[in-house]
Amino acid sequence: MVSGTPPGDNPREATPWAVANRIVLRRTALALTGVVTLLLVLCTVASGLPGLVGSAVGVVAVALFFGTDVILLLRSGSTPPLTLFAQVIAVYVGKLVLTLAAFIILRGRAWLDPASVIVSVVVGCVTVGAAVVVLWSQWRIISVDP
Repeated sequence: MVSGTPPGDNPREATPWAVANRIVLRRTALALTGVVTLLLVLCTVASGLPGLVGSAVGVVAVALFFGTDVILLLRSGSTPPLTLFAQVIAVYVGKLVLTLAAFIILRGRAWLDPASVIVSVVVGCVTVGAAVVVLWSQWRIISVDP
């Protein structure tokens, strides 16, 4: 155990809740992988190579946008609430600025189908939103302090 970490707050400990949460997270990631594969294939069939590139850009944008939140919250462990709040807000603002800059830079490229980007971002966000609802309903969280 890391010194200064209260018992049960060590992220490397394999508590029953942590094991159950990892299983739910893996199953959700597997389902999202299926949706991404289907999305890439459909956009490629509809628009050719620019559709594939556009949908890949959209999928990567959604994965980075939401993935940073998952990484931040999984590593939050024993972070004080105000520090965590400041980190979440800073990461969110940073993500918005970087996403806007990336889409401005990629605007008007011939090798990129904008409709595929939009479709993949919308489908990705809706799918991630649905996955969050499923995760939250299956998550093993202690509702009271032990």
